[in-house]
Amino acid sequence: MMSVLMMSAFALQTQSYTKIANIEEIKSKIVKKASETENIHSDFDQEKHMMMFNEVIKSKGVFYFSKPNKLRWEYYSPIRYIIVLDGKQVQIQDQSKVKTFDLNSNPIFKEVNKLMISSFNGDILNSKDFKVEYYQSSYDYMAKLRPLNSAMANMIETIEIYFNKTDFGVTGLKIVEVGNDYTLIKFQNRIINGKLSTHIFTL
Repeated sequence: MMSVLMMSAFALQTQSYTKIANIEEIKSKIVKKASETENIHSDFDQEKHMMMFNEVIKSKGVFYFSKPNKLRWEYYSPIRYIIVLDGKQVQIQDQSKVKTFDLNSNPIFKEVNKLMISSFNGDILNSKDFKVEYYQSSYDYMAKLRPLNSAMANMIETIEIYFNKTDFGVTGLKIVEVGNDYTLIKFQNRIINGKLSTHIFTL
């Protein structure tokens, strides 16, 4: 069954969060939602905050996810740029040029792919690679993850995953790098378990 979930833009960084002590019920609902989600089609807004330059780079695009391991990030503003990952390779289209890379040959893309896939299928909440704490605001739930793997901890300080309080789906991601630069992604107009063409995941 297809569920269309409309969500207006929200400022995650302005929410006030309190720590949740008893998380088992909430966690089980999040994992259940993830297990029932076969694919996602969503608009997104992205903000890259660069502290050294006091600069925010804003982008917009469309996001697709399909189990078990397919992702497509299609940026249309400020420039057209597409990244497709399928668990084995990365395809990047910059303007009209398409480049293909082996995922295993690029550790950064491999970790990003693993992170994104596990965020949407719920596996990340049970991963031994992170210490996870749960918080809530009046609007949503948030899982804050701290990497325990030294290689990832050298790059990433924390990862925050935001979940809608009504349907427990992922509505945002915030990746804070060592040095406090961070990327904030807000998902809007989410379509869950809709019809996705297989051609979406090829360039």
